Amino acid sequence: MKENYKVGGNMIITTIGDEIGTTLEEQIEALKEVNMKYIEIRKIDDMYVWEYSEEQIKKIKEELKKNEIKVISIDTP
Repeated sequence: MKENYKVGGNMIITTIGDEIGTTLEEQIEALKEVNMKYIEIRKIDDMYVWEYSEEQIKKIKEELKKNEIKVISIDTP
């Protein structure tokens, strides 16, 4: 399957997670549908990422790693 996130060798295409889904599961599924491997995190479940506890962040990180998705940046409003 073609890796849709690489363009012209050096450019990586990504998306802001909460623009493709509200929950982490929705965001991951949307990325998998188009074979993208990178996400820009801003909000999950209508909460900004900095509002999560350290333990919650660890769970998010584990879920992304399990699905082979890497965070390219943390977005702020």
